[in-house]
Amino acid sequence: MTRDRKKILCSAGMPELVATRLAAFGDVVPVADDELAAQAGECIAVAARASTRVSSAIIEAAPALRVIGRSGVGVDNVDVAAASGRGIPVVITPGATTAGVAEGAIALVLALAKRLPTLDHAVKGGTWATRDTADILDLAGSTLGVVGLGRVGRHVSRLALALGFTVLGHDPFPSPEIPDGMPLLDLTALLARCDVVVLAAALTGRSRAMIDAGILRNCRPGLVLVNVGRGELVSSLDDLHQALQAGRLGGVGLDVFPREPPETSHPLFRDERVLASPHALAFTRQGRVAIFEEMAEGMAEVLSGRRARHVADPAVYESRKGAVPS
Repeated sequence: MTRDRKKILCSAGMPELVATRLAAFGDVVPVADDELAAQAGECIAVAARASTRVSSAIIEAAPALRVIGRSGVGVDNVDVAAASGRGIPVVITPGATTAGVAEGAIALVLALAKRLPTLDHAVKGGTWATRDTADILDLAGSTLGVVGLGRVGRHVSRLALALGFTVLGHDPFPSPEIPDGMPLLDLTALLARCDVVVLAAALTGRSRAMIDAGILRNCRPGLVLVNVGRGELVSSLDDLHQALQAGRLGGVGLDVFPREPPETSHPLFRDERVLASPHALAFTRQGRVAIFEEMAEGMAEVLSGRRARHVADPAVYESRKGAVPS
């Protein structure tokens, strides 16, 4: 790194396309998560993977910091308030993985309703007669609830309508982008009326642990619950397991977990009515490229003195500190 060049920190393992796009603005330096604070003093930008924690301490340790990039849409690992207080945009990538996550959610719904794990095991295990007792469901005419009506939630609703579902919605933060004509219910009423519920909400203080033992008692019996939002939207794996054992839940699909990776010795993972994915539905062949392209492009916009299209806190631009440099 030359003495007069600025430093751009990238989470270790970031695709080369990020360094290529940002190289015009400084020397791109890969850094392990546990070394980020020590390296932050001279940096003008941080490109962070989803698992990388960018705390207020790291932000405070970087007086020249101008932009933080986050490969995804959730910002629970980034102290957005601390960044906004310094006028530092946190670039996110909401468009890159919307289709992949929404399609993955519907894939989990279909696999659980059609009991594909059980039927697969029946063939491979030589228990053909399982087909006579498997509780396989039809979905056309069923009711699907979407919790969280951001980009992923809205795409889930479009796919569900195409499959013949009646679609209901709940959003802790209703916005003008909620689909016209979609009935909005409170969460308790939604669980009581739906055959399937997909969790696609962002994680905030309001949404954390919104699905807990108490609210699961209101489920329509046999509800299929799929979480592609954040693991912490659900209070605990224990609550999901108990609801399955009691028959309140008929299937659970999880791409996200309260703790990642989860402790797979938990009895939830020994139930054939549970399907799990390692927080991977966003990482389709196309999404793996698009997510980092979108992040790098947004960061380049900020470093060029322009406003990035997608930031976690648009109000960062309303203050004088967050104004675009001339």
